[in-house]
Amino acid sequence: MKTTLNHKLKLIKIMGMYLTISTLFMTLTGCVIGNRIAQDGSDSHTSAGNIDVRDNNIAGDLSAYNGNISIGQNAEVKAVEIVNGNIAIGDFSRALSLETTNGNIITGKQVLVTGDVKTVNGEIRIATKSVIGGNIITVTGDVVLADEAKVDGDIIIEKTGFILSKFETRVPTIEIGKDVIIKGKIHVYRPIELRLDPSIDPKIIVRHD
Repeated sequence: MKTTLNHKLKLIKIMGMYLTISTLFMTLTGCVIGNRIAQDGSDSHTSAGNIDVRDNNIAGDLSAYNGNISIGQNAEVKAVEIVNGNIAIGDFSRALSLETTNGNIITGKQVLVTGDVKTVNGEIRIATKSVIGGNIITVTGDVVLADEAKVDGDIIIEKTGFILSKFETRVPTIEIGKDVIIKGKIHVYRPIELRLDPSIDPKIIVRHD
């Protein structure tokens, strides 16, 4: 009886090891490494590599852990998200949202983003006559809106965390060009350098000291 019990316990241990190894193998094989081209409305994801959407193409959701995402001219994508890398979207293109943790977000002219544009550590540059349907959000990066750009939501400069504040050597710059339309407010939760064109009403600035 004791021998049978020991045998069953050994089998359970072996099965447990097998399941652990199988789970690890599936996790590792789930990682996608290398550059990818997104097209024909499909999603594209990579752990280490760049994603490109060529001119006049349509793609789905795009995400990368370490790598850049480049979207050509007159292209259309859904949500774009990166942890470490830059996002560039070409003239006349459209996206649902753009977000990166450590990297820059640069748009071409007359780009439409229906949702938010967000970065923690990086620069946001919105080119002339581009439209952001949601909010523009950053913590440490500069925000530059070229002439005649439009933001339907707010511009939010969030406060740095305690650890991040210890490594800062500069304050971000917020630059708003001529005839930019901001339907919301510019909410400032930290020190910044502000450059407003004379066409911009300074009353849209809300400081949260």
